[in-house]
Amino acid sequence: MELWKRYKNQKGLLKYLVSYIVVFLLPILFLLFYFYPQTSTIIQETAIDNSNAMLSQTVSNIDRQMEIFWNYPDAIHKNNHLNSQLFSEANSFNTYHIMQEMEKMFGYNSFAEKTLLYSKESGMFYSFPGSYSKEEFSERQSTYYYSDWDKEEMLRELNEINEIVIRPAEQVNVGGRFNSSYDAVTIMMPVPYQNLYSYAVLMLVIPEQKFFLNQKGKEDIQPDFFVFGKNDDLLAMSNSEIEFTENDFIKILADTNHLIERVTISGEHYLVNFQESRLYGLKFISLTPLESILYKINQLKTVTFLLVLLILTVEAILIFLFMRTNYAPIRKLRQKALASVQSMPSKELNEFEIVSYAFDSLHKENLELVSKVMLNKNISKEYFLIQCLNGTLPKDDEMIQQALDHNIQLRKKVCCVTFYAEDRNIISLLALLKSMMDLNSELDHTFSYMVKGMRHEDFILILSFDEEERIKPYHYKLHEVEENIRVGIGTIEEVELLNNSYIHSLAALESAILNKDLKVVGYDHIDVKSSNVLSQLFDIIQVIELSITRRDEDQFKAQLNKLIDLMSTKVSSIFILKVIFINTYNVLAKELNKFGVKEEYCYAMSEKELNVEPLEEKLRKMGQKLSSELQKSDPIKGSVDIKEVLHYLDQYYMEASISMQRLADEFNLSYSNFSHFFKKKTGENFAAYLERLRINKAKQLLVEGKDPIKLVAEQVGYINANSFTRSFKKLENMAPGEYRKAQK
Repeated sequence: MELWKRYKNQKGLLKYLVSYIVVFLLPILFLLFYFYPQTSTIIQETAIDNSNAMLSQTVSNIDRQMEIFWNYPDAIHKNNHLNSQLFSEANSFNTYHIMQEMEKMFGYNSFAEKTLLYSKESGMFYSFPGSYSKEEFSERQSTYYYSDWDKEEMLRELNEINEIVIRPAEQVNVGGRFNSSYDAVTIMMPVPYQNLYSYAVLMLVIPEQKFFLNQKGKEDIQPDFFVFGKNDDLLAMSNSEIEFTENDFIKILADTNHLIERVTISGEHYLVNFQESRLYGLKFISLTPLESILYKINQLKTVTFLLVLLILTVEAILIFLFMRTNYAPIRKLRQKALASVQSMPSKELNEFEIVSYAFDSLHKENLELVSKVMLNKNISKEYFLIQCLNGTLPKDDEMIQQALDHNIQLRKKVCCVTFYAEDRNIISLLALLKSMMDLNSELDHTFSYMVKGMRHEDFILILSFDEEERIKPYHYKLHEVEENIRVGIGTIEEVELLNNSYIHSLAALESAILNKDLKVVGYDHIDVKSSNVLSQLFDIIQVIELSITRRDEDQFKAQLNKLIDLMSTKVSSIFILKVIFINTYNVLAKELNKFGVKEEYCYAMSEKELNVEPLEEKLRKMGQKLSSELQKSDPIKGSVDIKEVLHYLDQYYMEASISMQRLADEFNLSYSNFSHFFKKKTGENFAAYLERLRINKAKQLLVEGKDPIKLVAEQVGYINANSFTRSFKKLENMAPGEYRKAQK
């Protein structure tokens, strides 16, 4: 009673206890009200199947032996070594000859214990070993005789037989040194068979138990087997101790349809199986005592019932003890939940509802806090990262140092991952980004930074590292994204090419948004045809940047017009149009700023501004400004003109021996002075420029010609195809052969 008073107001505990008991009792009730009634039927069917299988084995065995026996008379008659003259004259030579032939024919059949060949003319019984005259055979003093088969009757039947006769099992005595007896079935077959005149009779003596070899039932349920002749006379049975009357057998055989059924004989109940042989009309019956089956059923039920009672008792004790001790943590959790929430709903809640309400409230507060922390960024740091993404910073070694000034650590390699929330719900997206940024504390020499994307519902994650193996945990984390989030993974680039990785991540994100079956798409796995136009556009942007560096106004105008034409004819995605415009605009703005013309960079655009004609007009105006600056720009001061250097490279880039030392010697500068001069005037180091120049030339050869990759490599200054392929994949993110196929 005290326990009840203590827990009666705790509804959650009571509901849990009742549901637990109900669920626990269901299998017990199933056992009691369904399994037990079915158990008897299942065991009976199993016993029938077992006896039926053994009966089928017995029938199959006897049919196989009988089929062999049925051929014996014809085999004897057609044997060239056994003619009628041998059987008509009873002398030792003929006897020996017949015994030899019989041994050849029947000596290897173990089913028949004794094989006798009776000659109607001579009255001899031929066998092996030993043969008998009709005077000696079946005499008590002889070595072989039938106890209950009168000799006169036997001889008369043998002389008159003209069809197969099977005698029921009877006692056969073997005298001499064996001195034994056994019950045997005797099969008598005229020779020749189915002939008006037969001159001999083949007698096969088969022990009764050989009809039922290896027929043992499972455990102590042992069926009894019976064999009946075509006239329903009992020929053999497996258990000679059972006492059935002739009427009992008539009752068993009365079912003309031979259905499996239950019969009662002398007050005992049996399950009956019936099968009929395909030879000579033999019938086979098995009787399984039902009492032994039901005894095992009742024994099983009793043991199971006692076991169920024991389990119920133990479980009741365990439930009581567990509910008494294990509810203490639930009560403490309930108290802490009440203390952590300032206000609760007016309606009454049970323990689990209170804890759930507290968890939901804390989770909501946590999300709000995460959103505030993630959205309240350092403006200076974010502005620097946006400049890196849009390629408006100089691509030199000072980029890493500038990042450190903004408390940003950039390593040798970078990879951009762009996230997009399709349902505009950025709460779950921010939670995912926070979990990914938390990996920074677990990984050495790997850093990640988050930047707000062009749209309200997209964000960019910048990963910086030294080795690609370092970012595998981030890739594993990406597979946990929810259904409403799409992710685009950019290529892995050198830190100065962060803009390339960002552009590639945008292209991959666009593919993920269009393909509803994929949540995460890498740039390396998007369709080549879909990315072909995008690659071509960025190639043109690179050529525009290179033509400005060379002060080549004509090439600059041609490439800018080509870019604008492709934007209006080939770009169908508004998102891609925005990316191409912003990158081109910022390249032009960066170059104008170098000439001293103040021009603001573009980092974001609203969708209302995304009309092709106004965007083209903006780019043309920027191009006109830049052309004007290129026209009035004076040659670079100093003893060396950068145009001459670049022109020299255009002439000799295909030579494998071209190097910075060679150019320094050519223009009368020291190695270090030439390196500083080249990087200052072009914005990149000599090796990177030469590599880009060679790859751009190689791209043209790959598209316009059919030369093998090895020959193309040699034509642009590479010693072997392997180094050419590595450089090509580094800049283009695909092998030369793939690029050639993509451009066809």
